[in-house]
Amino acid sequence: LNQLDDHNIRNTIGLPLEKAFSKLLCQPEEESIIVSCVDEYQNQFRKKILPMAKELLFPGVSEGLLKLKNEQFHLAVNTNKFARSANALLTAAGIADLFDVIVCADEVHNKKPAPESGQKILTYLQASKDQALMVGDTTHDIFMANNLGCKSIAVDYGIHSQEELKEAN
Repeated sequence: LNQLDDHNIRNTIGLPLEKAFSKLLCQPEEESIIVSCVDEYQNQFRKKILPMAKELLFPGVSEGLLKLKNEQFHLAVNTNKFARSANALLTAAGIADLFDVIVCADEVHNKKPAPESGQKILTYLQASKDQALMVGDTTHDIFMANNLGCKSIAVDYGIHSQEELKEAN
C-alpha cells in the first residue's frame, strides 16, 4: 500500500475501522483490502496496544475519573470501537470498573456522530439530555453531543486540534 501522511490518518481516528480504511484507501468498505486492513489493525491492536494501555492514558485521566466516580457521577463510554476491543482496552488500562455503561459500535445501528449511542446511554442511566455532558477529543464526539442535544466539553490533547473542535461547536 502507498504510505499515507499523518494528517490523513489522524483525520480518520474516531471513525469505525471500516470507514477509516475505506476513506484512506478510497475503496468501498466491503472490498477485501479493507477487510484485510481491519483484520491486521485488530491483530496489531492486541499485540502492541493492549500491553501498553495504562501508559497510553493521558496524564490525570485515571485520577479524574476516580474523583468523578467518588463524587457520585455516573460515567459512561461512548465509542466507535467494537465491544471486544473497547472492553479489552479499558480493562487493560485499569479503568473499566469506573464506568456504569459502555456503548460500542457493534451495539448500535448508527455510530457516532449519530446520536443513537448517546441516547442508549441516557436510557440506561434513566437520565435526560439536560443531565448529560459529553467529554470528547474528536469532532465525532462533539457532533454526537450536538445531534443528541446535550452539552459537550472538548479536550484538546486528543487527535483533533482546538480549531477543529471549536468548528464542531
